[in-house]
Amino acid sequence: MLSQLIIIFLLISQYCGSIINLDEAQKSSKKDPAVCHSAYNGCRNLDFDYWFNSRNIMRYYMDVEKVMWLQDNLYEVTIHVHGQQQIDLKYLSMLYIHEIDGPKRGITLFHRGLNISDIISPTDYTVTFQVYGNFTTEIDFQCLIKLPAFKIHYEYLLDEQSVYKDTWEWGTPSFTLTNGCRYYDNEFRSYTSFPGYFWSLECENLPPKLQYCRPPGPLVI
Repeated sequence: MLSQLIIIFLLISQYCGSIINLDEAQKSSKKDPAVCHSAYNGCRNLDFDYWFNSRNIMRYYMDVEKVMWLQDNLYEVTIHVHGQQQIDLKYLSMLYIHEIDGPKRGITLFHRGLNISDIISPTDYTVTFQVYGNFTTEIDFQCLIKLPAFKIHYEYLLDEQSVYKDTWEWGTPSFTLTNGCRYYDNEFRSYTSFPGYFWSLECENLPPKLQYCRPPGPLVI
């Protein structure tokens, strides 16, 4: 009887030990947030000047400064937007980002009526937000995560700011900027304001079996 009890005790100890080891293995396999080493401008061959010139809008630029993988398909993206010329904040009525494919669909950066002022310049600012990243269907960038499309909306000279209209010299005062590589004409003139960006899954270096998915060298920024 005693020997049977000893055997049962040993079996229970081994079982409990295996549970602890499995739990530790699961904890150790869980990945920490990671920063992407590179983001890829996917359409450097496109002409974005045409979009602005055809709408009488001063040229704006957008760069992806940082991408961090958080968990699952959730990424944190930091973009830098700047204008060809600097425009004083006194002309701005509101500025917001909307239609973000992420946990938060919109971000208000500036709104005089709501007393929101998270920027000091409408033509030179950085903003961070979260997006859901999914594999792109674009053949040249298969196996990479694509920055989802979103919109940046500007309103200058509204309401009280209309008193500055006589000194306004930057074209159309109300407009929406978009991003992406898919839409352009046969002269490679983009139908969007900014290029599309891509990065590797979970911000890791691409494994050997996916090396064929890596964009050509000149696209790396």
